[in-house]
Amino acid sequence: MKRLHIKMNRVYTWKESDLSETKKKFLNFHFHGEFCKKLNVDLIPQGKERTILIIADGFGKIHKETIELIPFNYVLIVDPEMNLYNCSIIDEKKVLQIPLEPIIFFQIAQVMGIKIDSLFLSNVDDTVFDFLLEMCYPLMKEKNEFVLITNSEKGNQSTLNTFEDKIKTLPFDVFHKIEQKEFKQFDMFMFMSKQSESNSFKINGKTATIIRRCFYNDIDTSLEVHFTTFADEWNDYILRLYQQDIYDLNGVYISAENKVYDLKKMDDLHALIKRCEFRVIGITLNPRIYEQIFKIIMSENFVQEIYIYGFFD
Repeated sequence: MKRLHIKMNRVYTWKESDLSETKKKFLNFHFHGEFCKKLNVDLIPQGKERTILIIADGFGKIHKETIELIPFNYVLIVDPEMNLYNCSIIDEKKVLQIPLEPIIFFQIAQVMGIKIDSLFLSNVDDTVFDFLLEMCYPLMKEKNEFVLITNSEKGNQSTLNTFEDKIKTLPFDVFHKIEQKEFKQFDMFMFMSKQSESNSFKINGKTATIIRRCFYNDIDTSLEVHFTTFADEWNDYILRLYQQDIYDLNGVYISAENKVYDLKKMDDLHALIKRCEFRVIGITLNPRIYEQIFKIIMSENFVQEIYIYGFFD
């Protein structure tokens, strides 16, 4: 179980001039500072140059012939099974091999303001796919054509229609599947013009805002804390990176007074929010969270603003 530490300092925003211990902890974690320096030198898109991000997860050794077929100027390959960082030129393209867990790379990319034009993300595991796609969302350019590439083999997703319906809920004005015969092992989807609309309403003295995007845009600025779910295999990384700024809605936490909070239980979730005196909170929309949100809004607590995030119509 996780022990609850109230209002710890964030460790994931940084400036080179900031020498605080918490910032040092972030920069030293998995040598973040070194990766930032290398990417600052090797990843500098100019004008109309485009970047594709490949979340490889065990198959990062991509053949030279494959690279030649990719119509992008920068090819970022993130694979935790690679040993060393490497930047090479293949067919006039810059290929960056980045030996990090995806969750770590996304953290660095957001801090550095890295933007991508295309993403390859395997949908072999629905839960992992949903989580990684949500984390990639802040890296997508605001107003541009964006291409998502996924596996097309049968068995990689529950049903194709369900998967495509999920993709269509992303907040883009234009969406279509790219019909192509040359690479039958891949499905390709094109998006254009990302929306950033939000709706706010006031009830019981609290302002609730529904936002059709991912909370990772706001975790280090607008939000005091966020409640969500994430893929189990990255629990440790998320907890180390975000400390107590993100809580797992499937998690069990213990306070310093040994009070147990099982966040799957509505009463415990509300009690934790009240105990920590959170004033500005975010929460990821999912099928079982409607009742919890309503209780948080209608109950007596310190909450002044609640932001509800999700890709929904």
